[in-house]
Amino acid sequence: MTIYSRNAQLIGENRTNNKGIFNLFDAHQLKGLNKWGTLPEAYVVTALNESSITLSGGIYRVFVGGAGGGGASQSGERGGLGGIIWFEVSLEPGTYYAGVGAGGKYTSTSSTNLYRNTAGYVCRGGSGTYGDNGGSGSGGGGSYFRGDAIPSTAHWNKYYSIVGGGGGAATHGFDANNGGHGFGVGGGAYSTAYPNTTNGGKNGFDGSGGAGGDAVTNTGLDGGDADNANQLIGGTPPYRSSDKNGGAGGGGAGGGGAGANGGTTSTTADHGGYVSTSTTVGSYSAEVIPRGGGGGGGHSNDCAGTGGGGGILVFTDYNNSWGETQGTDIPHWSNSNITTSTVDQYTAWGDLSTYSSTYFGADLTASGGALNGKCTHGLLTTAGGDGFVVIASLDTVISSVTYVT
Repeated sequence: MTIYSRNAQLIGENRTNNKGIFNLFDAHQLKGLNKWGTLPEAYVVTALNESSITLSGGIYRVFVGGAGGGGASQSGERGGLGGIIWFEVSLEPGTYYAGVGAGGKYTSTSSTNLYRNTAGYVCRGGSGTYGDNGGSGSGGGGSYFRGDAIPSTAHWNKYYSIVGGGGGAATHGFDANNGGHGFGVGGGAYSTAYPNTTNGGKNGFDGSGGAGGDAVTNTGLDGGDADNANQLIGGTPPYRSSDKNGGAGGGGAGGGGAGANGGTTSTTADHGGYVSTSTTVGSYSAEVIPRGGGGGGGHSNDCAGTGGGGGILVFTDYNNSWGETQGTDIPHWSNSNITTSTVDQYTAWGDLSTYSSTYFGADLTASGGALNGKCTHGLLTTAGGDGFVVIASLDTVISSVTYVT
């Protein structure tokens, strides 16, 4: 891990409008200081796994992006996008942790397409496996922001927010072979069995249950359910050298279920998990159900299913970017539109572009920017884009941004 700072051009304006959520500003803000008398700060974290950050305290805008899922060996087979969210939160001075998921990958040189986060990373994606006609994609890792001390504000196990990684692609060429996106979207299955169909994995975030898709033919080739409590790791598909192998689940606020294998032998795909089965998380309310998506079902004619995306956790106590319109607030996740989804369809991605241009003096999402290419799906042998975490004093021009790489 490398930490360095870069001075940003001072542009934009200081605003004290906090959208009616917080009322912590005082005269110090008018001098560029927060209520603890310290200067504003910003961190851009792209180092994989977990990094510790010491914050001076105040009100912060936090952007979190999960990693994209890995592709597979046939043309056009893609992993899912990593989830992206922003939220605003009041934080006491102290130590905090930014977890960054690694993009899923595909390789034809091994029997296992391992996740790229460390083995102990709590939101790592599942591993892809190598069988007939090449390997399946590993799942993208989820990303998170959590505290060292137990917060007095909304949290789950000290996590202020978690976003999922995308599910991995399977080793068979069909229209619905796209991993689920990293907000709990189910994996696809044979032909055009997209999420929330009989054979496609069910979404976790929208109340559809996160169940794995049924086998396309009656051979027991069901996708993995997202039904293990507090499991943040994505599921791994079975390994069979003579079959097409399913895609791995993405990590997140509930890991995604693995896709089923395709073939003549009944095999069990690893299950994913959930933080809650409703939008009540402990004593707090969440915008969506924090649960991974189920894996896609398999077909006896050697057609495997893709992995479900990892779940997302975003609390209603915080002003945040979550929306419900497909293709506007969140990427498309149903029908064939899932195949054209890009990170540009996340409202939060466009907000990150505007916010960083205004307050950091540089567009982090633009070509050559520190976050360009993050959260994207893997395609063929190209790994999915890694995740990121950005923490910045709210609506304040930052003269020196700290990069953790």
